[in-house]
Amino acid sequence: MSAEKGGFSTDNVDPTNAEFNQKSKCDGRQPRCTTCIAYKDECHYDKPPSLAYVRSLEEEIAELKQQLRQARIQAWLNKVRLGV
Repeated sequence: MSAEKGGFSTDNVDPTNAEFNQKSKCDGRQPRCTTCIAYKDECHYDKPPSLAYVRSLEEEIAELKQQLRQARIQAWLNKVRLGV
């Protein structure tokens, strides 16, 4: 039934089952909303990540790329020194 926060959900609804024919409101409770708990379903929130979170991931990626560049340079220098 995967309810969206603040919205209605009809995902994975069995049209032959009258119990599921009504839309269910998501109460936004996490990690699972009350509706999904009641129907023993998995909750899916389609809320995009915050800009601050995205920027923090971008900074981490940039830092990891720099570390990888440095490690590659160091490995190359070690090969040159050893004459490999």
